[in-house]
Amino acid sequence: MLLIHDRGDAEVGHEEVARLAEIWPAATLLATEGLGHHRILRHADTVAQALVFLRDGSSG
Repeated sequence: MLLIHDRGDAEVGHEEVARLAEIWPAATLLATEGLGHHRILRHADTVAQALVFLRDGSSG
């Protein structure tokens, strides 16, 4: 499972997502900066990293 989260997300705290990644053995956390809650979905580099994860099973 790939969790993508921005450290500055005002809707979901980064601590919550980091904790989920910590307790979920198969989770990988891809943390971003400055994208917030919605722009993360349109950020080319983040999308590219997600595609690599889906293709290879890892985030790089």
